[in-house]
Amino acid sequence: MKTVSIALWISAMSLAFAAGYVVRGGGGFTSGDTSLGLEEKQEVAESASRKVSGALHSQSLDNATSNANVVSKTDQIAQVPGHITFFSLLDKFNTSGTTMSTDEFSAFVGALSHIDKHDIINALQNWDISIFDPQSNVILSVLVMRFSELDPLGAVEYALSAGESKQTKGYLTHSVMSQWARRSPQQALSWFFDREHNGQSREHQLLVSGLFSALAQTDLTLALESVNSLEDTKAQHSAYQAIGLALESADQYATFFNEMSNRGDTSNIETALSGWSAKDINAVTDWYATLGDDKVRETARRTIFNQYIFQEPSKAADWYMRESTRETAQTDVEHIAGRWVFSDPEQALGWVSGQQNIDTPKAELYTLTAASYRFPDFAEQHLDTISGMADKISLAHAIYQGYKQKSADDANGFVESFVYKEALKDRIANLENGTRRR
Repeated sequence: MKTVSIALWISAMSLAFAAGYVVRGGGGFTSGDTSLGLEEKQEVAESASRKVSGALHSQSLDNATSNANVVSKTDQIAQVPGHITFFSLLDKFNTSGTTMSTDEFSAFVGALSHIDKHDIINALQNWDISIFDPQSNVILSVLVMRFSELDPLGAVEYALSAGESKQTKGYLTHSVMSQWARRSPQQALSWFFDREHNGQSREHQLLVSGLFSALAQTDLTLALESVNSLEDTKAQHSAYQAIGLALESADQYATFFNEMSNRGDTSNIETALSGWSAKDINAVTDWYATLGDDKVRETARRTIFNQYIFQEPSKAADWYMRESTRETAQTDVEHIAGRWVFSDPEQALGWVSGQQNIDTPKAELYTLTAASYRFPDFAEQHLDTISGMADKISLAHAIYQGYKQKSADDANGFVESFVYKEALKDRIANLENGTRRR
């Protein structure tokens, strides 16, 4: 008796965190709107039921003849214990409104290895796809993943017709297309390119994202070559972005960056580097050290740093400054400080004050101004360290804006306590009037 594949289990767990997100045209994820009213949910459920039933009906008919002599469902359940677990837990979840415990969910996933395509189709036909709670999304995901193992094309068609919810359709389509491409890349590619589609449609972008992210993990050369067969430039960009986010080894990244550099595509170099830096900063900095003095180097330096600074700020700052010169020191220090302040403004300011070969007061003003929008109280504490009326008023205005985002009373209280409050009021009025005129 076979067991459930590890891939299925991992897919289920991963999709638990993916629930509530939709695939954008570019291949990343963004939060969806789940705040539907009761009437809207009813409309979604009715529409979903019609579409899902239509997508699955033809599959049921195609297999009706071949199943004429198959034993009844009751006999199947009696003969195969896995059916009892699967259908009893699914029925409990659908009818009682209670969630499955961890043990029940594990048993449910384990029972999927006994479930054939017709069981899955039956379960999906009766599934209320308008439900948005996390466990419901996970259960739907494992059902569709099992469907994909048994009938990848059927699973893709189901996902594409999965109701009106962009988030549900998004993560299901991306997932089943990815799974198909990992198992049978040539088959998935052939279906994709033979299919008539609108290159600008969101549906097409979902398929592109799922297909090419999986191809990148199984055969990077095939993935890059296949992008050239895409006629639409938006789809090409989405495919490259999906590839870049799916890479894992230094060799893969080097191959991808070389391809993007030859194409002059710095956008996808930055996207891929950001993802790699977030996953393995040591590997990406080692790779960076091997770069020659080429056009990728400066783009890579800033992109890597922008991730590194949120992991190990002091090391990131030192790493970035290694290639700084007297001519670039001021802008380099301010670039570092402008990002460091979002995690620890006090450390950032202390580091700036200790730098050499820069205009320190200017850099400190820049740092406090950047910090004031998130930490206005911190910037206010250091307001007296700024010399010059104009600079003080400039910083005070930034502090006022920082307070205003949180509390109008705090913002107005700060203005009234400021030594140059009349000048600050004039600046605020002038800038706000200018904003209104625009």
